[in-house]
Amino acid sequence: MKKSIFCLLVLWVLIALTGCVNSFYFEYDDLARDVEKAEIINLDKNHTIDEDIEVVHTLTYDETLQLLSELSKIEYKNTPLGPGMPPTPLGLCIRVWYSDGRYEIYGSSGTTTAWGECEKDVFDSLIEKYMVS
Repeated sequence: MKKSIFCLLVLWVLIALTGCVNSFYFEYDDLARDVEKAEIINLDKNHTIDEDIEVVHTLTYDETLQLLSELSKIEYKNTPLGPGMPPTPLGLCIRVWYSDGRYEIYGSSGTTTAWGECEKDVFDSLIEKYMVS
């Protein structure tokens, strides 16, 4: 009897943990610290993050700071302990370069910094603002 109750309790905890959806926002100060530039890039399923990536548009420094400010207002959602691999950025994404030579990629379908996704139409409307040159 005790073993059955224990197994049910463990099962309930596992279901509760895998079903929880957490939302988060990227902090502007963290995004903008030591930033050099941002690019709008296009990633398709055949690319890996380390390959040559198609740069669609390079933003000015002022545009970069404005874009990062707007990116920090977008809600990302994740499911801790969720099944499968972390979401991978695909399609039009933002690549942010930092002064130490590293970069991070943010997309609606995933990021290189956190396990999360955001609403595609919200992210796409942000990208569209900066595609007009």
